[in-house]
Amino acid sequence: MKKNKYSGSSFDDFLKEEGIYGEVKTLAQKELASEKYKCYPVVIHKDPESCYGVTVPDLPGCFSAGDTVEDALTQAVEAVECYLEGLLLDGEPIPNPKGVAFHTKNPDYAGGLWETVSVDLAALVREVTPEKATSLSKVSTL
Repeated sequence: MKKNKYSGSSFDDFLKEEGIYGEVKTLAQKELASEKYKCYPVVIHKDPESCYGVTVPDLPGCFSAGDTVEDALTQAVEAVECYLEGLLLDGEPIPNPKGVAFHTKNPDYAGGLWETVSVDLAALVREVTPEKATSLSKVSTL
């Protein structure tokens, strides 16, 4: 049997630590779980007399809002997690985040404040069991 970067006791120990040893079966799931976290850049914007809005450029249609910057960022993490969970359930690839420098060239984000939000991929893989997913064997990253 050919070894891959996910073979060996250290990776198995990692999966056991995360409590997902028995649930992570496919190579794609192992790849996602091994990344642990993904950090997506977000742009925060505010118009007069409005809440703080947050857009996640790497995830089309993913946005959130909050009364404060901190609240908006907390809501952004939840929005990203929901978005990625939907992709996992549909068997779609998880987009890799691009750097802030890539997105600052887009005039739609001019004047915005840039931050990053981090999501726990291992926790998402744990939540999306094979019984829930349409085809987790197809799960991959772009």
